[in-house]
Amino acid sequence: MHSQAQELSEQDMTDIAAFFAGTPLPSGHRDAAQVPQVAGLCVSCHGADGVGITPLYPTLAGQHADYIARSLDEYQKGARKNLIMASFVAKLTSAQIEALAEYFSKQEPALQTLPRAYSRFSAGQ
Repeated sequence: MHSQAQELSEQDMTDIAAFFAGTPLPSGHRDAAQVPQVAGLCVSCHGADGVGITPLYPTLAGQHADYIARSLDEYQKGARKNLIMASFVAKLTSAQIEALAEYFSKQEPALQTLPRAYSRFSAGQ
């Protein structure tokens, strides 16, 4: 994200923040029996269906499995800095990381491209 973000103006960042602060993703309300046992701590913040319980926590639903696995590995190795995540993933095995990544990547709502909202001031008309 750094390479993309460094080219953004303050107004661009404000606009992006306003967009993402808009409509929250709906929760799919997964059955707790379907959640892998190793995901117990994850669901307390990221929800059983991978949709963060507040906007503070990122949504994992629909993320690519390899991205989730790499992120967890980076938290374990200290490449990503977050004391809470580091302590949660410290003792996960590679197999557990793969299981978490696979589970959350298959949850809904999957990532999708939303149609661009145009106003009478938009350049696209």
